[in-house]
Amino acid sequence: MKRIAGALLLAVAVSSCRTAPKIPYKGRTFYTRVNIWYNPLRKEEILSTNYHSGEILPVGTAVRVTSVSGSTIRFKTLESNEEFRLHYIKVYVGVPIEKYFERMFSDRKPTMVGRFNEKERKAITLGEVESGMTRDAVIMSWGYPPAHHTSSLKNNHWKYWMGRTSTMTVKFYNDEVVSVK
Repeated sequence: MKRIAGALLLAVAVSSCRTAPKIPYKGRTFYTRVNIWYNPLRKEEILSTNYHSGEILPVGTAVRVTSVSGSTIRFKTLESNEEFRLHYIKVYVGVPIEKYFERMFSDRKPTMVGRFNEKERKAITLGEVESGMTRDAVIMSWGYPPAHHTSSLKNNHWKYWMGRTSTMTVKFYNDEVVSVK
């Protein structure tokens, strides 16, 4: 009985230590679902904390995934062949890496026409958040707020990091932005 229990325990331990997501991403083309902020001098260190400084890889950018392993998603833009590396840190994301990937990338180019009004589309293109925007428009513009300070997307206050020491809080009322400070 001990031998069977030990083998079962080992099988469970091995299956829970997987290093790559179940879905095969490598070599496939995807599109960014949200604006991805990055430091142009450190494209290899885009943290899932989602810092809002530097430049933006815009919504709808076509990318080819070069690898997904452990906590890293590597990809290149199809247009410029620039290489980027997203570092997944579960405490900041709050979801498994497969779900994080689905939040960041889509196999179809996202559309803003018909989904958002003109003011929201302009703000998303500029990577801004303004009063009156919907939660979906905020997510497309600024990405998902880090889960360690915004535990649910249903919360009326979302906290974003502009850098390691500065933050911005987006406040909602009736699912629309009422302030950003």
